[in-house]
Amino acid sequence: MIGQNIGLKYLVPMAVEKLKQKPLAEGHFFPGDLLVNVLKADPSFWSEFPGLKSHIVKITEEAFEAPGIGKISFESIQEAYNLFLRASAPSR
Repeated sequence: MIGQNIGLKYLVPMAVEKLKQKPLAEGHFFPGDLLVNVLKADPSFWSEFPGLKSHIVKITEEAFEAPGIGKISFESIQEAYNLFLRASAPSR
């Protein structure tokens, strides 16, 4: 549901708690897919919840250093993180 931007204010906080424990938590596809979906959440959500945004930045940095991160996980997280950073950057 996070990937469809449904119920973000309820689901993202739960996902963040799970990701704090295990940054590469997975749904049904690959290690880290939960983080990828959270990073791709509607950018307007992050402006409403900046505290969660700072947690996701920290979790993402930890995910890149996680033991056993595979190529697919790394590349997918990197791509989603780049989109997240661009979408949440202040407008000029």
